Amino acid sequence: MKKYSVVGLSLFMVFLLSCIIGCKQGETHPAASKQAATETTHEVRGEKLFHEHCAMCHSDGNRMKDMKSPGAIINTMRNPKDSMPKFSEAEVPNDAADAIAKYIFFSVLLKK
Repeated sequence: MKKYSVVGLSLFMVFLLSCIIGCKQGETHPAASKQAATETTHEVRGEKLFHEHCAMCHSDGNRMKDMKSPGAIINTMRNPKDSMPKFSEAEVPNDAADAIAKYIFFSVLLKK
C-alpha cells in the first residue's frame, strides 16, 4: 500500500509542478501590453491629427527635415516661420500638439 501512495504522491507533485511552470510561461506583462497599446493609440491619434492640420502642406515631410525633436516641432507649430500658419493652444491643444509632434518625429522623420 505504501508503494502506491509514494507513486501517487510523486505523480501528483509532477502534475502540480508542470501546471505551475506552464502558467508562468503563459503569463503576459500587463504593463508592457498596456504601454504598447497606449503607444499605438497615440500614434494613430497623432497621424489623424497630422492629416487634419498639417498634411495639406507637409504631406511628404520634406519641409520638416530640420526638426531635431518633438519639442522643436511643437515650438514651430506655436511660433512658425515664413508662410506657415500659427496653431494656437486654443486651435490645437497641448496634448494634440504633442501627439502630432511625436507622430511626425517618430513615424515620418526617423523613417526617412
